[in-house]
Amino acid sequence: MSTNLRNLGREVLGPTRYQRLSKLKAAVQYGLFASPLVRLVSLLPKRQYVQVRENLKRIERLDYHSGDVKLNVETLEHVGRLRSCAKEPGTVRWIEAHVRPGDVFYDIGANVGAYTLVAFRHTHGRSSIVAFEPAFATFATLCENLATNQCGGTVIPLNVALTEQTGVLTFNFSDTTSGAALHAVGEPISQDGESFTPVYAQPVLAYRLDDLIEQMDLPSPNHIKIDVDGAEPSILRGAERTLRSGNVRSLLIEANDTLPSRDEIVGIMRDYGYSVSERINALTMTEFSYYLFERSHQGS
Repeated sequence: MSTNLRNLGREVLGPTRYQRLSKLKAAVQYGLFASPLVRLVSLLPKRQYVQVRENLKRIERLDYHSGDVKLNVETLEHVGRLRSCAKEPGTVRWIEAHVRPGDVFYDIGANVGAYTLVAFRHTHGRSSIVAFEPAFATFATLCENLATNQCGGTVIPLNVALTEQTGVLTFNFSDTTSGAALHAVGEPISQDGESFTPVYAQPVLAYRLDDLIEQMDLPSPNHIKIDVDGAEPSILRGAERTLRSGNVRSLLIEANDTLPSRDEIVGIMRDYGYSVSERINALTMTEFSYYLFERSHQGS
């Protein structure tokens, strides 16, 4: 399918429905081959079945050309994550241009850790990275990927949601598969502004970023990536003290250009002393852009 047709499909269906349709298509394509094999394996005694499952685990290379990054591949979502650099070349350029050895990088909405690992590899493991991912299965894969790439104590993975309210909140899953996205904290509202019926909802630990840094004595960030499918304004409101501190030099934030939340993000950041230095068009979603914020010369 051409890029134009994919973009048209997203515009007509919206990101949430388009993702589900794409997953269905992939499941049908792979299922034609995999179903007989899956049925055969399922007939094995449980010990042999588990042994086969363990030995079928696969590790593939991320499409990062400036360093060797490996990802565990166990779901169709993981297959898509292998092309994270081609999907978001602007994110990779920003990391390479701004994150230096000795810096502290926060990856908010890390998913399985593709960009966390790009930052780790780019700085040769000499930066401090905190990766936030609240979805349980995806967080497990994130931790596996950190171990596979021998990140050791350089990366701190945190299974918490960031928001403007510290406490226990409801996390609404669009899909519980590892690597899936388009979830929502609090109300089940998708990134295209529409309500959805979650396939599963569970309480999760949620923090204001300001509270988390203070209570857990985390290193203050110099660079922050935020890609959380619509929760960006809430996260920014919970990070006022951090963003006003002067330590944060740049942020890359995904925003839906068709929704009021985009202007809300820009307004919050302007109030905190930041301005947009670059707008990067999303390659796969025409209604989305990545906004690079840097401290204004006159910023507080």
